Amino acid sequence: VSFARSTIKLASTGGPSVLALGAFTMPDSIRDIAVGLSGKSSALTPLVADTTLPTAALITPQPNVILGTNESATAALGSVVLQFSEAMQVSKATTPGSANNPRSYKFYNFGPDRIDNRGTGDDVAFPIAAVNYNTTTNLASLMIDPASLADPTRAAGSIYKVIVLGASQTNGLRDLAGNLLDGGQDVFAFVNLARALRLDLPQSLAIQEGSSVSFDAALAHYTFGPKYTAIIQWGDGSSSQVGDDLGQALTAVKIDLGIIRQSVSDSEVVVKINKVSALVSETIKTVQRLTP
Repeated sequence: VSFARSTIKLASTGGPSVLALGAFTMPDSIRDIAVGLSGKSSALTPLVADTTLPTAALITPQPNVILGTNESATAALGSVVLQFSEAMQVSKATTPGSANNPRSYKFYNFGPDRIDNRGTGDDVAFPIAAVNYNTTTNLASLMIDPASLADPTRAAGSIYKVIVLGASQTNGLRDLAGNLLDGGQDVFAFVNLARALRLDLPQSLAIQEGSSVSFDAALAHYTFGPKYTAIIQWGDGSSSQVGDDLGQALTAVKIDLGIIRQSVSDSEVVVKINKVSALVSETIKTVQRLTP
């Protein structure tokens, strides 16, 4: 007897009706299990349990996003696309645990303190208006509420986090075999948002050759990712570039502290991590004041 590999939804049948043991897959003599389906002239064999855990990865936006001077966060973050490693259970958008249910996802930024409070504290949550799940490509497109992204008071944070629920028994996503996402763990990814700024001097400056001049500029969105630099156009066709490698490195340390904090359950350790993160924040501000 020869068998062709296929996928059959048991819900479309009357369920199993006959169970048999035999060496169905020749030439080996190992006995296989065959299940006859009620109302079908077919049998399933061999039966193999699917124990592969599904995972998810962020496709768009990229981890580091640089906005143009007049570009809004809506254009960069309006659609968040996730790639699942295999087919996920999907039903109505209101069904708990369905891959197209917005309740199975979270999207927020770290707020003014730039510390990941897991969606609490001063973290700013953004409603997910809808989720489009493609059963062919296993891609999920999260449509972030455009009104909330357009609100400058809500979208002021520079570090965003998207979470796909796997730890929740109610809203956690499962593959077709019933395996919870990442074995019952939430999957998350970060998006770091920065803005390219243009600073125009209010008037022309006339200085003698060999003299020095300094300028101060405060940037509202200080983040890591691409090297933090500024280009000065001198007006005669020449330009100079200045950068802040130290501030970039300190901000990366702060982000790493936030990631470590999520994996710690000891409240005393969490308090110590928060204190160190606050110290790093103050150091970053000092670097910004001292950087020429």
